Amino acid sequence: WVLMVTSPESPAELTAAQALFAGLIDYAGVFPPAALDLQSALDNYLSYLTGSYSWALSRFLATAPQILDLSSLLPSDLRSPIPLSLISKDLCVDLARIKGALQTLRYLTELTSIEVALDPSKSIPEQIAKIVSETRSIDDRNDIRTIYFELPTCDKWEVLLPVLLEEMSTNSSTGAITLGFKLRCGGDPRT
Repeated sequence: WVLMVTSPESPAELTAAQALFAGLIDYAGVFPPAALDLQSALDNYLSYLTGSYSWALSRFLATAPQILDLSSLLPSDLRSPIPLSLISKDLCVDLARIKGALQTLRYLTELTSIEVALDPSKSIPEQIAKIVSETRSIDDRNDIRTIYFELPTCDKWEVLLPVLLEEMSTNSSTGAITLGFKLRCGGDPRT
């Protein structure tokens, strides 16, 4: 199978696998198991963007403190903004922390998604409503296209997952923001 895709620069051929997996891989170099320092992870990501598998690469994952540090690390001659995903455990605090940095970095980065851990001891519907509302309040450029909710591994995850899915379905009309969820399949649950 071959899918023809025409871009403004030139026509390109993509195999079915490339079409299916395009943009599938988020780069998490600062997190375990790689656990690179921010500069090394950023250098790797920028290198991978020019590699033969760049079609599979999507967002650069970072915490709020790491996003704050990007302003001094990013080259000023990027061809296009780097898509970022904020990894957060306290979204309200993190969004307030990085709002100014996102304005400073507006030509070098785009915060296109958020991944936020839900607290299993609190109401899932209330958390989702608050997170969607907070995201809308900071997203004045409408860059954020996806909010991923993560259920932590706990004894109640089998009970909480259907609640999360139902709430996502109820809130699916969030405008341009898509709601998704992620299950942690590895790494250090403390990060």
